Amino acid sequence: MRYFIVLALLFAAAVFSEGKKELVVPDISSDIPANDKWGDINTLPVFKELEILEMISKDYSKNFIKESREYYTDSVQSYQKARDEIKKNRDDAGNNPQFLKYEWQKKAHEDALDREEKRAIIKARHNSIVLLIKAMKSTDKIKNPEIRESADFIELKASVYREYIKHQVALNNFQQASTILDSYFSLGEKYEKDSEAHKLQALCYDKFMESANKMKDADAYYIHRDRKNRHLLKFTELKYGKESVEYKRVVEAVSNEL
Repeated sequence: MRYFIVLALLFAAAVFSEGKKELVVPDISSDIPANDKWGDINTLPVFKELEILEMISKDYSKNFIKESREYYTDSVQSYQKARDEIKKNRDDAGNNPQFLKYEWQKKAHEDALDREEKRAIIKARHNSIVLLIKAMKSTDKIKNPEIRESADFIELKASVYREYIKHQVALNNFQQASTILDSYFSLGEKYEKDSEAHKLQALCYDKFMESANKMKDADAYYIHRDRKNRHLLKFTELKYGKESVEYKRVVEAVSNEL
């Protein structure tokens, strides 16, 4: 018995002596995949720097691409549906003229239809704008550089901008339209060379000139006039060419205004 105890003590001393040189730890994780060694840590709290890394991931960005497209599609479809309903109501009203015996009755009926249609169109435009703003907010959340520089992403933003601008101009909200037109031009050369966009921007600055004139603000008036003329010339150049009669006429008109 004493012999076995001595052997045990000698063995322990040998292991301790070797441990001074290199601590040997049994490999209990060699068969565990690298991603699983920490277990499920995605449920643990994160700090803002880690959130930034998550936000620039492709998967994170793709979710907002999809969301933005859905808002844009809903905007276009809801507005078209409203237009179709307005047309149907107009057609239905025209099919029941039996109670319109006199011209004044017909005129009053037409005026009532026009007012109803105008209210419906304004409401439809506002509803579309709400969806388009949501689409813009979704694209703003896309942080992945590769996706943000892709042609599909830029065209999605351009499509949202165009719809928004058209609605705001139709509602006489020229300041909102002008701001997004500047964003539209900044998307790239293709959009900076969009003649119709320059035409709309010239219209916006023309309205700003009217407001400045009413306010007797000469400085603002001349600033808006110069910007209007710049966009008007750009529109004419892109639409007809610098050597065209149209461009020369516009140059002459702008020169006479100076």
